[in-house]
Amino acid sequence: MDNNNLLACNFRTSASVSTPVILAACLVCKWPAHMIGLALLACFVISSPSTLALHLFLWLSQRLRFQTGFTWMLLLAAIPIGSLVVAELFAAWVPGRTWIILALVAVSSYLALITNSPAISQIFNSTDHEREEINSVD
Repeated sequence: MDNNNLLACNFRTSASVSTPVILAACLVCKWPAHMIGLALLACFVISSPSTLALHLFLWLSQRLRFQTGFTWMLLLAAIPIGSLVVAELFAAWVPGRTWIILALVAVSSYLALITNSPAISQIFNSTDHEREEINSVD
């Protein structure tokens, strides 16, 4: 799978979890239509921490030599930090308290990474082999 396709699939998976939850919360709280629109626009940002972290570590894995397990560990550890930033910045735009948004962002991000983990592992492993081949030629 291509890196761009993987990132798009990761974002779609995360958005497919967070968007219906936010939409249902808006409808239960009886928000007006323009506020529901703003909340759905905020779902783009709410769905992004796993994609941003994955993009960062795909880029790093091509430039630095990390073991695959260590890269996974860093990738999974970056999700709570990204979730906290997104929850603090966008909690006012969606119904619920900050910790509820934090939990939603973390769950959708981890679910997206777990769903796409075979393709992510394949890319991490292929970059390891590419670096080994390059180093053995030198």
